[in-house]
Amino acid sequence: MGENTRHYISYGCPGVELVTSPWAAAFYLNLPSLSVPNASDNDITIIVEPSSGILRAVWARQMLTGSLIDSYSYLLDEAVKAGCRFWHLDLRLRIWPAATFRTWIIETFAPLATQRLGGPVHVAYWVADNQQAKANDLLAGDMQVQLAKVGFYMAFFEKELDARAWLCQQQDAAAS
Repeated sequence: MGENTRHYISYGCPGVELVTSPWAAAFYLNLPSLSVPNASDNDITIIVEPSSGILRAVWARQMLTGSLIDSYSYLLDEAVKAGCRFWHLDLRLRIWPAATFRTWIIETFAPLATQRLGGPVHVAYWVADNQQAKANDLLAGDMQVQLAKVGFYMAFFEKELDARAWLCQQQDAAAS
């Protein structure tokens, strides 16, 4: 199997399959997989679950600010292709971003994302235990308020199922 393959593995939810790279397949479930054409780069794997319409992304390695910005640009391009405004981002393998990255998210990325996707974007960040204090600092600060002004809503979760449940609630609210 080459770099340009995707792997389908059962995600553990009825009717939901995860399409991911070989390393992430092993990381998530350590199960054998089937290959199909790939659309990821070497730093980030992005899938859109067909049954839920949730975009999932996981980073393969820790990245400096410039590479992280590039990966978010790729993420947005993939979200636009799929027309997906509900994102589940796995931050557990990433280092916590620098203040310059957070400024870029607030001033550049979030307004661009909501404009290109034609509406609010809801992002559930799945964080490791050692990242939760920093996530709480962001929520206590004004970053969340600034992002909400442009329709970019975020929440941090230590448990994947909690992140998914929040995204499903946001989808239900948007549909009503």
